[in-house]
Amino acid sequence: MNAPLSQIKESKVFRENFHAIDNDPQYAELDDAAKIDLAREMTADHASQATMSDEKILATSALQPCSVTCLWPIC
Repeated sequence: MNAPLSQIKESKVFRENFHAIDNDPQYAELDDAAKIDLAREMTADHASQATMSDEKILATSALQPCSVTCLWPIC
């Protein structure tokens, strides 16, 4: 996720991820920058999973023309 921190910090999911990491003793040795990076990664994973589970978005993506060699027979 390449969004600037000023933008991503507005995300409820990002804030929840960061607070969970910050409060988890497993990550106590990480500095704030590393915790932010991990929270970004978790937020990106969450967004990806949400997109893949949304049938409308998935169907729209499948109907987009392929710009590279496509393995799907519909291209």
